[in-house]
Parts: sequence; structure tokens; C-alpha cells
Amino acid sequence: MARSHLNISIFPDERHILVRPKGELSGSEIGEGSLARIMEMPDAFTYDHLLDLRRFDGAVMSSELAEFGQTWREAAAGRDAGARTAIVSTDALLRARLSFYRQQFPEREIEVFDTFDEALDWLKTRRA
Repeated sequence: MARSHLNISIFPDERHILVRPKGELSGSEIGEGSLARIMEMPDAFTYDHLLDLRRFDGAVMSSELAEFGQTWREAAAGRDAGARTAIVSTDALLRARLSFYRQQFPEREIEVFDTFDEALDWLKTRRA
């Protein structure tokens, strides 16, 4: 069985952060791991995020997302206004909860895409 892990890649030229959880991770593990890496960069809150969930087998509980959202809003302090988060997933539940995700990150534009290329194209349109 493959080991679960969180891969975070930062692309300064494109101003994108790619987050790829693999396997069974909790929402807390994803949130804490992502935030720890993001906090290392002084302007990371202005970066667009690409969250690739295609190999994620876990579930993010509403309470975990709400807690991460609160921590994010306090740390970002509005610096993420206008930044985008593209989520790659075909999970119907995730799509149904999209409005809840948007409530947790009100300064960011958030959309869900079926393919990685669609998500990346959407992120690039903001920088064009």
C-alpha cells in the first residue's frame, strides 16, 4: 500500500502554489502542512493555489475546514484578496460544498475543475 503524504510545490514565477495530498490524510494534516509551508514565504497569501485532489482518498470534515479557514483568515489578514484557488476533483460532495468553502475563504475566488489543465488555465487568466 502506498504511503500517504502531502506534496507542496511553489512556483514563484507563476505565483502559484500546488498542493497535492495523496492517500488518506485528514483535513487537519492538509491544512497544517499547507499553512506551515505558506508561512515560510512573506508574500505567499497573494499566490494563487491549485489543490489537486485526484489522488486524495481521505475526507475533509466541515469542522476541520472551518478551523483552517479561521486560522487562514487571521494569518492572511486580507492579503489574499483577489487571489484564486482552483480545486481539481470529480467528487460530487466537494462540488456540493463549494459555497461552504467560499464562506471560509471569502477574499479568494474558488472554483472546482474536472481536469488539472482546466484549473491551471483558469489560474493563468488572472495573471494575464
